[in-house]
Amino acid sequence: MTTFVWGIFLVFGSLGIVCLVWSNIVIMDIETMVNTKLPWEKQHPLIGSRGNYWELRRQYREFFPGGNLLRKSSRLLVIGLVSFFGSLAAGALFLNLFSR
Repeated sequence: MTTFVWGIFLVFGSLGIVCLVWSNIVIMDIETMVNTKLPWEKQHPLIGSRGNYWELRRQYREFFPGGNLLRKSSRLLVIGLVSFFGSLAAGALFLNLFSR
């Protein structure tokens, strides 16, 4: 039984990590697209400061009103968080129930 639990933990935990990394890659694509529309002085750094995330979202919606990358990033983020923390919770629950 514990092999099954560890398998579920590994599969869903890995799915969660992959979705979270993929969401970050989509955000980097958004930064690249927005930076092509902005002058050099106002461009967002690709690595480093994440304090301007909401400004980046606003600018993306302004420059690309029909763009769906924000929706894709949000979906991946939710799927990744639910999958990762759900696998942790399920693993802890099953190990506590069947370890007695």
